[in-house]
Amino acid sequence: MTVYALNAETLGISEYSLSAVDVVSAGETCYALSTTSLDAFSGSDDNGADIDAYVQLGRMHFGDPVMAKTVASVYVVGEASKGVVVSEDVEQEGAEYSQQHEEPPWLGDDNARRIKLGRGFESRYPGVTISNYNGGTFSIKSLSFELHTRRHRVSY
Repeated sequence: MTVYALNAETLGISEYSLSAVDVVSAGETCYALSTTSLDAFSGSDDNGADIDAYVQLGRMHFGDPVMAKTVASVYVVGEASKGVVVSEDVEQEGAEYSQQHEEPPWLGDDNARRIKLGRGFESRYPGVTISNYNGGTFSIKSLSFELHTRRHRVSY
């Protein structure tokens, strides 16, 4: 069974793959109740292991589904306690490719942080994924993208 939890303050959604459970929230702690256990979801780790988190924006055509493009840079307003990993994900001729860039920690302010991804991949529908680094927390206030578009059509 998959359970979704909504953070009412940030409107962030978390997905948990569990057995048949009921989830109850009490303050900052969520409890998962099943026929065999009572588990609390709180703290900054999962029984000592880092908690993986990501935002996967999916494949986007950025207003032009015909022309091939690459995501050269992502501009992020937000913060990351241990940094983030930003990746551009593309599909070319039936194969999946990804290029990643690790960004070090930064404190939140209202200035956009530029994260360069490069110009190696082209796709009509590139995707972008932002994930935490070593279980760190991150928040995103806004995102924008710098695209490079080819001048001729391609048929991926």
